[in-house]
Amino acid sequence: MRSSSCRMISAERARASGVRMSDFDRPRRAALWQNVSAAILASPVARAAYEGAEPPELAPLLDKTRHQAYRIVDADVEGLDPDVVIEAALGAALAVALEARAAALESLR
Repeated sequence: MRSSSCRMISAERARASGVRMSDFDRPRRAALWQNVSAAILASPVARAAYEGAEPPELAPLLDKTRHQAYRIVDADVEGLDPDVVIEAALGAALAVALEARAAALESLR
């Protein structure tokens, strides 16, 4: 409870001074993106998927991950190692997310 009160005080002070809260959060958000990216890319499988250099047996799954993730069904992952599937999907999804984030930030400039 105390931390939310502190945040409210900070927000009130920021509004009173004319500073937007996003100005305070921007470095924190960037650091969070870097931490998440580093954690995902620590896996060689995820890094390969991130770079688009995945093994051929994962190519159809990762193509769906990149373009139509909502269409992935059990048959798409049948016979694949679950750990490899998760790591590869995270790498592919991270690449798409960072690309979309960069495009969104660019449109704000």
